[in-house]
Amino acid sequence: MLNIRPGIISPWNTIENYQRYCTYLAKSTMTPPTTRVSDDGSIITFRDARLEIPLWRDGLARLLDDLDMAISELCHNQDFGLSIPPVVTDDWANEARGYSWLSSGPFLPEPRALLQALMSENSLNLGYVENDTFIFNTAAVWKLFERFSNINKLLSLALFFIPGQSPRVAEFVDQKHRNSTRGRNLFRDEESFTVVIRRGKTENAMGLETFQPSKVPPRLCRLLERVFCILRPIEEDLAFFLKGVEARNLYSEYMWVQNCTRVLEEQMCKDIGWFMRTYCSADIGPRKWRQINVEIARIYMGSEFEINEYTLDAISSQRGHTEGTAHTRYAAEEGNLMSSDLLLRYDRVSEMWWEVQGLRPNHPPMLPLRLRHQLAGPGQPYDLTTTPAPASVIGQTFQESLAAMILDSLQSVDVRVRKTVREAVAEGLASSSRIIPNLRPLQLPDNSGPTSENGMDVSQPEVNNEGVYSMNVDEPVINNEEDRYLRHLLTLHFPDSLNPSFKSMHQREGVKMTLSREHNFVCVLPTGGGKSLLYTLAALNEPNFQTYVVIPNKALLDDQRRRAAELSLVVHEWTVPNCKLPPGSQIIFVSVESATTEQFRT
Repeated sequence: MLNIRPGIISPWNTIENYQRYCTYLAKSTMTPPTTRVSDDGSIITFRDARLEIPLWRDGLARLLDDLDMAISELCHNQDFGLSIPPVVTDDWANEARGYSWLSSGPFLPEPRALLQALMSENSLNLGYVENDTFIFNTAAVWKLFERFSNINKLLSLALFFIPGQSPRVAEFVDQKHRNSTRGRNLFRDEESFTVVIRRGKTENAMGLETFQPSKVPPRLCRLLERVFCILRPIEEDLAFFLKGVEARNLYSEYMWVQNCTRVLEEQMCKDIGWFMRTYCSADIGPRKWRQINVEIARIYMGSEFEINEYTLDAISSQRGHTEGTAHTRYAAEEGNLMSSDLLLRYDRVSEMWWEVQGLRPNHPPMLPLRLRHQLAGPGQPYDLTTTPAPASVIGQTFQESLAAMILDSLQSVDVRVRKTVREAVAEGLASSSRIIPNLRPLQLPDNSGPTSENGMDVSQPEVNNEGVYSMNVDEPVINNEEDRYLRHLLTLHFPDSLNPSFKSMHQREGVKMTLSREHNFVCVLPTGGGKSLLYTLAALNEPNFQTYVVIPNKALLDDQRRRAAELSLVVHEWTVPNCKLPPGSQIIFVSVESATTEQFRT
């Protein structure tokens, strides 16, 4: 047995090493690397994706600023007396359904204070009082939900990127803030939060349950408190009004819900790409980000956080078990799912990741590992966890911090200069557009139809989704009054387009027949052909009439209702329990199942 021990020169080990070498030569390839890093570690390229670390750091900081601003604006810069003690009881091992750190509350004197403030805000027009009962305005509530959804979107991106190494998107979207049929993913420890990726035995290649925590930075912790203590209870109430018990349960358990619908993997992937384009000026999706994420950790953090498990095993062996057994069975921190020392190691790695991002309080952004080694000089860098630290190590640490602050200042100046240039160019284009003559079609006389002075406040939707092109120079100019009137309605529908036009002649004829209300007809258009324009223009043309729209499935119903609400149209979803139409309803959506009921036909 001694001859096969690693490190022993023996015939067995010689043959084994030779076989490994031959296998390496047979299977190795000479393909070019997919990932490249600049000399100073500030630019990482994976295939055709390029990420500048200064822009990424600035984007994460602006993401937190925008999230903070969105919450403050919705709450009217109030905290409504939110008071959370420094120590909040949270039993991490409690798996009872509905349990979370919020179970130690309440932390607000009046849990519905935000809802009362929103209902009293006249500009929102959330509803009216009738017979001492507040009747909600469905369209206004959906419009308010857009603001809630935007906050949830920004918060999900912050928790995806900032606490630690980004998880798989499919696992991230399943996170819960309360226990459900599966355990929750958000835990509280003193004044901080820990977000966890959990895998069951059947979801892990090793056949074991896993618990991978990432510590949340302080600023993001305070934003989480405001969202789940102040905003989430209101979302639950309004979701119950709009969609019923099922929607309320989604908000009470899942962390990521938008417009009464769970955020799924496809939507989260789109949000990640949107963040990278909008905040980091990089065309990077989640798959490419996982590659770049690993490279960032390798370049900035390296392997300096590895712990000598053999040394720890020697300590554990004196107690008669392995280190792995010690972590899972012995001295588990009260209420926690893992031993205290292992949790602290995860926390330390998270804090170093914040430092890489430039978000660790009282620390400059981390320098790449290679630059830190250059500052340390020849030899291995001194272990800063050893105490007491010699004067040379203190000087080295000061030198690293000073170099990091200088480099961060230079990179921040570069980012601000780029932003200033972009804003100046945009302002110049906007100024030049003011002197261009108005190219919109002439308004019709008062006796020809409604004009833009009818007081309607119509928002501009996404042009591609509505099936209308903004400028079609190949279409011939039509001068007759009928088509001028149709163009005028398009102008109301798309006020910011210079010359909106129909996508096809079939779409235009369908709209004309809808507005005339003289014949029953069937209009067949391809996907993306602009069928929804038939009923939206009809509602804009005759706001005092009611347009009934039968939708074949629930997903399409939710999408069409959202688009109509974006046009400031008063919409209502007719169901048997919700058959009373709010005053001023312009578009009534009906599912196929509801349209076939006796109550709807009568």
